[in-house]
Amino acid sequence: MVNENYYPDIKKIIKSKISFADVIKNSPYFSSNPEIYEVLSSGGKHTKDQVNFLSSFIKKYCSGKKFLDLACGVGRHSRVLSSKKFDMTGIDHSKAMLEIAKREDKLTKYFLSDIRSFSVGKNFDAAFCLWSTFNYLSTKEDFTAFLNCVHNALKPNGFLILESKNFFRQMPKLEFRRKEQNNKRFEIELFIRRKINLKNKIQDSIYVYLIKDKKKNKTFSLIDTELMKIYSVKEVKTLIKNKFKLFRVLGDYNMKQNYTASKSYRMVFILQKA
Repeated sequence: MVNENYYPDIKKIIKSKISFADVIKNSPYFSSNPEIYEVLSSGGKHTKDQVNFLSSFIKKYCSGKKFLDLACGVGRHSRVLSSKKFDMTGIDHSKAMLEIAKREDKLTKYFLSDIRSFSVGKNFDAAFCLWSTFNYLSTKEDFTAFLNCVHNALKPNGFLILESKNFFRQMPKLEFRRKEQNNKRFEIELFIRRKINLKNKIQDSIYVYLIKDKKKNKTFSLIDTELMKIYSVKEVKTLIKNKFKLFRVLGDYNMKQNYTASKSYRMVFILQKA
């Protein structure tokens, strides 16, 4: 691992309408440092809550056991669901992350592909894209290409679950946070500067990672940026027209809690193939 800093020209990207999904592909956080991503994302409460939610949804609404994990990363959801006897297929654009996923999970079928252009079979009961990943699809062309691929992969009346943070509950101003992650090899301190612009419907963030590699007795830093497109319920309903219908919008990983803009923690869109 090396010290890599990634500073894309945010104003230029927004003005030129470059896809945020293409920007993130060049980030060292997602390519050169998959071990750091694994430490930050694979454990903890969020993964457990997300998997419990998916398991509950599947048992209630899906008759089959064939599911698609879109932008699966290191396979944090698929590896648990496959251990529960679900037939899992994972897709991600990062070869480095998929190597970790395959190493940790021998049951899921993993494919290297872009979620806007994949083809890995048909008749999936449901597909899911979690943790604000679909917010990288910042153009109408992005979102439409993604929906077309998922629509082709699902069985009739199959489901697509999209999940993100509820941007509308947060104040559109700079926000500073710090969290620490620790495992057998790495100690990580993360500092975040996050700006939410509801008028332009964009969130831009800067992440500063202070990382200690205990195995190599080495400390280094990684600075990364992230751009996300903010989608409202109304916008999603417009974009999915003719391909999907809006089944429900939940406010958290809880089937009983409907979404409200002012109070909900997350936005969980449950779409059904039209």
